[in-house]
Amino acid sequence: MCEKRNCGCNKPGNAVICYTNTPIQPCIGVNLTVNNTESFDGSTDTSMILEETNNISAYKEHLEFVNSPEPLSGLKRNVVLRLTQAFLTSISNLFKGRNVGVGASIYKGSSTVGPDTFQDFKRLRDSDSIKFTETLFDIKADVDQEWLEDQFPEIPTVDYPVIDGVSVGTGIPIYSGLENKKINISSLYSPNGSVLITKDTNPLSPTFNRVHIEIPNFDYIKSFYVNSNYTGGDADGSVIKPFPNFEVARTAFIGTGNILQPQFAGAKIILQTSSVTAESPTTNTLTIEFQNNSILTYIGTNVYDIDSEILFNLLANETYPGLSLGVNGELPFPIYMSLIGNGTIARTNGLGLVRWFGSKRNPLNLNYYFSRLTIGETSSDSISFGEWGNNPSIYTEDIESANGTKLEDVYGFPFKATTALLPTTPLFDIEFPNHSSTPTLFVFGSTIISSISQSHLKIDKNASIIIQDGGELYFNNIPHRISYSGVMGENYGKYKTYLPYSDKVMIDFIEGNLYGTIRSEEPAGFGISGWGSMFRMHPGASFGGNIQIDIQTNNFSNEIFKLVGNTNIITSGGAESKIQTPNVRNFINADGNTALVNVTMPNTTIFVRYAPMINTSNYSLNTLGSLSSINSKPILTGYPTHPNLAAAQAAEVKGTMYYDTGIDAFATVI
Repeated sequence: MCEKRNCGCNKPGNAVICYTNTPIQPCIGVNLTVNNTESFDGSTDTSMILEETNNISAYKEHLEFVNSPEPLSGLKRNVVLRLTQAFLTSISNLFKGRNVGVGASIYKGSSTVGPDTFQDFKRLRDSDSIKFTETLFDIKADVDQEWLEDQFPEIPTVDYPVIDGVSVGTGIPIYSGLENKKINISSLYSPNGSVLITKDTNPLSPTFNRVHIEIPNFDYIKSFYVNSNYTGGDADGSVIKPFPNFEVARTAFIGTGNILQPQFAGAKIILQTSSVTAESPTTNTLTIEFQNNSILTYIGTNVYDIDSEILFNLLANETYPGLSLGVNGELPFPIYMSLIGNGTIARTNGLGLVRWFGSKRNPLNLNYYFSRLTIGETSSDSISFGEWGNNPSIYTEDIESANGTKLEDVYGFPFKATTALLPTTPLFDIEFPNHSSTPTLFVFGSTIISSISQSHLKIDKNASIIIQDGGELYFNNIPHRISYSGVMGENYGKYKTYLPYSDKVMIDFIEGNLYGTIRSEEPAGFGISGWGSMFRMHPGASFGGNIQIDIQTNNFSNEIFKLVGNTNIITSGGAESKIQTPNVRNFINADGNTALVNVTMPNTTIFVRYAPMINTSNYSLNTLGSLSSINSKPILTGYPTHPNLAAAQAAEVKGTMYYDTGIDAFATVI
């Protein structure tokens, strides 16, 4: 029976082992039973290999067979299949977490639950103030709005007392007055659309409630440089390729526009060197900056070099389509120019230098646009204006000393006189106000006006001139040129006195207001220059500034103030004023005027040569309680009057000086 078997092994359950000399054939079709065991040595839940399987192998990178002999497992010829140590090591490093940086930790660490190992992370938990929202890709943190609102107390309603408000600084004021304890602020308005004004009303915007001001289609504010020393070609007005002269720069500034609305409105022409122009520099919105003490010389024949009437006339005549004055002469946009830096405006013929009129030409004019000329930008600016006066065909008479010696022989350059050049055209003609507080002429720094014959400055038709703090109008005669009346005066020292035309004045106040510092310091003592009057005051004129006139030479004038008309008010301002003119005959000359002349002169020192110092019998002089003097004699007015000390004590504070009518003397309240 054994020989009939085709395997070399005993059949389970048979007690007899077959023996044969015939080679035993390998078992065919033996089955292998594979079991899972819970013991590491395979000692439980095992089965024998069945007939169907001959060979068993394992992938050595992941699995391995290990002998588990009978002493270890209790089973004979036992083999265990297990994971390799390399595989176990690799999967143990699949995830390791840690916290980096500073702050609260998110990664908690690993923990073992049964056979599983977990990598633990802390949760983000809402607080009273912060809420977390989970989305598909992120976690969003937001401030709880209800909590935030609860943190702020309700704003109490307080009825604060409002006294008043005021606009400060320079420019157009925005304060519009007080109404029911509320301050009114003027709105921003651009009727012609040249400036776009908007307000951000989006509460979520970072610029919420801000007013945005922009110029549509604005590129940048250009500056056009002028330098006659540049020879490189391809001049474009830049600082490295400047234009050769002012006229080329002005043409580029106007561009595709016109002199009323130039293409590059608000731009500068910067004169690095002196230049000459046959065209009037007058161009709306233009700023001319003088560098290196450059000179801009006008060689044209207009009555005035810089003239607002050129621009007004273009609007009045509707020269440009769509540009014209309103029904009552209203401007369609502001008209302004600026002269800044350090330099000189001059001309070769003609008489006037500056004529500038304000925008309010008649009472019906409702124009809120201004017409303004600004001279200077800072207190260090100095702009000079010089009158044409070297025409040899007019100035033919040699000026001599008292002994007949020509001054030209003494000083080496001509000293000439003429009776032909009449003082009829002022160098500066400033007329008409603006609707707002914008002055017609605004002065910063030092503005020097040098004259030969005509008036330096004419103020008329209620024009307003403001000289900013730190600035001044400095008036000067040209000492080697004189227009005189043809009448010789007395010899003074070694010089002849040439009497000026009686109409020649430094400032002709017809109607208007000037506030600021006026200064005149004659540079030479030739006795050949001067004015008929330094100030000619007409009805309605007023001066609210600080007069600084120091003429300690032989220059001659008839009077400081020439009063014309029936009502005259002179005010010299709150700062100390000084008028020192040894050759001036009168402080005030009313020329027979019988009307009351009101002179207000606080803190003023006056020295003139001749008496009577005030040539009128009907005047009122007030020093506003301050001490002034005329020819070293003190003047004090504005003091109170009382019949006795008791009355003074009842009305005044201790230390007050008063006039006691009971004793006919001054006393002090004790």
